[in-house]
Amino acid sequence: MVFRVTRATAAPVVAAMALGCGGEAPPPASGCRPPPAAAGAWSVTAFGGPTVHWDDAGCVAVTYDPAFTPHLDALRAAIADWNGLACGAMCYAPPTPSAQRPARESRTDRRVHLRPTMSLSPLESSIYADRGTGQILGADLAVPTTKVAADIRGALARALGQALGMRASAAAEPSVLASEMRWRTSAPTAGDRARVCAVYAPPWCRE
Repeated sequence: MVFRVTRATAAPVVAAMALGCGGEAPPPASGCRPPPAAAGAWSVTAFGGPTVHWDDAGCVAVTYDPAFTPHLDALRAAIADWNGLACGAMCYAPPTPSAQRPARESRTDRRVHLRPTMSLSPLESSIYADRGTGQILGADLAVPTTKVAADIRGALARALGQALGMRASAAAEPSVLASEMRWRTSAPTAGDRARVCAVYAPPWCRE
């Protein structure tokens, strides 16, 4: 069964895990155990479910709506930032233009798609994952262009971080995924690397 995770539902799901588990949950049958609560990764289910993650079948394809063409350099830089974290096999492929968004039902369209939006609603973005394994099948992310013109690279980097399965960070420390603007950066920080590596460094999420 394909499960849809949105930016609106991710934070409550992780909060429920943190409150309901007295420590790390046991590894599920898939071999991919939920990371420590501090890792900040999304989980498919509220309690003890598999960690939302990409498999290690090569770099994940990235497509962008042609409207983002003027910001292509910023997108390439954001991809390079995440690829430079060196946490194992996870990486993003060079971006290519496409007006086609991933279909929720597809299990063969393994990619992240980025498109601009004037809305700030998190419901416009979706990550599709297998409910049983937590494996991400595709991501369709709306990047709000409102109020981010001065930091489009940061906006794209945040979207790519969310596409990895990471949730917004409520910690009072610098992070590209910070919930509060005063802590938000334009590129992943050492703290972001620690969170990503908790999921993608071997042997966390190998199928």
